[in-house]
Amino acid sequence: MRLFKENKLFKWYLERKGFLTQEECDNIISEIKSQGTLKVKENGWDDVPNGKFVKLDNQKLSDSIFKCVKLANDLSFKLDISGVQGCYGKEYYWNTFEESETLHCDIQPGDITNTATKITTILFLNDNYKGGELQIWDTKVKPEVGKLIMFPSFAGHKVKNFTTNDRYVVVTFIGGNHYV
Repeated sequence: MRLFKENKLFKWYLERKGFLTQEECDNIISEIKSQGTLKVKENGWDDVPNGKFVKLDNQKLSDSIFKCVKLANDLSFKLDISGVQGCYGKEYYWNTFEESETLHCDIQPGDITNTATKITTILFLNDNYKGGELQIWDTKVKPEVGKLIMFPSFAGHKVKNFTTNDRYVVVTFIGGNHYV
């Protein structure tokens, strides 16, 4: 007797190349550079020691990402999602970045509206550095300007080492009802 229905279309990540143009990516990079960093709890740190983490108040971008995620979710992930929890710009400093030895996941307790993080997206804003792949489990995803990567927030992932230039991405968290 099967208790769960098998999802034969499930993939650990989906990508959408050309989600943004070079010009749109450059504009977001400028916005990230112009803001001060947020104090956040990331992997046990009170702030981001190897970069900058800023809140992006760009409703058009958030809405566009959610529309793309909703389609990907309907086709593959099949999670109960309700909307964007947060959209952040992230700058990783190439000269201080240290690759984590372990993978991490992005599942966090939700807010008072009873939501939980379900899907994480990474939008590459630049690729003028060496390395810097996004590793999801055993797969390495190569950075490409304007490419959007979507994956379940419970998937183990990390950023691989990189050199030459700083790495810029937009990280978006999609929420929904708690898993249990």
